[in-house]
Amino acid sequence: MIVNSIIISLGIVNIGAGDAAIKFISKYNALSDKENIKRIVASTFSLNVVITGIIILLGTILFFIIRHFNFLNIDAAYMTIASGSVLLGSVVFGMKQLEQLALSIFKGFERYDSSSIMSIISKFLLLIVQFIVVYSGYSLIYVFLASAGITVVVVFFEYIFVKIRITYLSFLYDLTELR
Repeated sequence: MIVNSIIISLGIVNIGAGDAAIKFISKYNALSDKENIKRIVASTFSLNVVITGIIILLGTILFFIIRHFNFLNIDAAYMTIASGSVLLGSVVFGMKQLEQLALSIFKGFERYDSSSIMSIISKFLLLIVQFIVVYSGYSLIYVFLASAGITVVVVFFEYIFVKIRITYLSFLYDLTELR
């Protein structure tokens, strides 16, 4: 419960790329402007990858600060759980930013069914994996580790699903067009 509470609480920090994607994809979709849709998807994806990288980098820095300076006066017995939770929590949070964009792409195309299915599958898998880890008697750090792992895998497959459903999309800029 604490892992999911932390993940959900961090979700309030929304950069708005998903909302922008919904707005502009729906606008350009109504105009049948695939080139601008591709541009919007590539730019919001690139922005989210950078932000995810920054989030994970900050989590890594905080991990090392907690481990080496112990400014929070954490008992040595709980140091691995505390610092590891920060690091793995940053991975989950960063990946959730990318997941929101994948869901927003479908919403921009008014495919709320696909967005909802992806969201339900993601949450279901996350809860099932966490339940199995807790039921097996593993500690909180393993719950975070399992959450980070399943989130990375789910987000990867969500983007594959987006690409399969909307084949002309590209998540990367076509560098030949930038010349």
